[in-house]
Amino acid sequence: MPYPSAVEPQIIETDILNWIRNGMAYNYTTGQQATAGAANSTEVSVFNPANSGKSILIYSIRVLTTVAANGQLRLITTDPALTAGTIQNKRIGGPATVATCTWSMAAQTVTGTALEAFNTNGTPQLELLSNGACFLLPNGVANGLAIFVNATGVLTETVTMRGIEF
Repeated sequence: MPYPSAVEPQIIETDILNWIRNGMAYNYTTGQQATAGAANSTEVSVFNPANSGKSILIYSIRVLTTVAANGQLRLITTDPALTAGTIQNKRIGGPATVATCTWSMAAQTVTGTALEAFNTNGTPQLELLSNGACFLLPNGVANGLAIFVNATGVLTETVTMRGIEF
């Protein structure tokens, strides 16, 4: 089956490998970015426009920071249209994405509905989705996920989300 369904709802490693082979799996990332000083609410987002024709299943969100920081994962309904991030099909040479990935290391206004809060507490890298957790950004509805990070000092961060487009 090409995507999760009511008949086969559990995602297993073989499914993800098959989606990669079929050109349906993507990395959405900021790459390594830095602030000049303390920053409140830097933002990273992956957004699925209403007219994309596809749903996006986000199954991994990794946050790497060089200093202790706290942040929030939020559901958004408007594309923030910030600096373009890097989106790479995990099957090299596979089809282009329907999503946008944007980021800003300048302070942004926190928007959207809170889904999760986190604190890096000096942990170099956090995986925000564990034990099979995931978020579905459905076809036909403008929505996305945004991560807002607050840091008290100079911050270098990388945020990478992984997803399936179907």
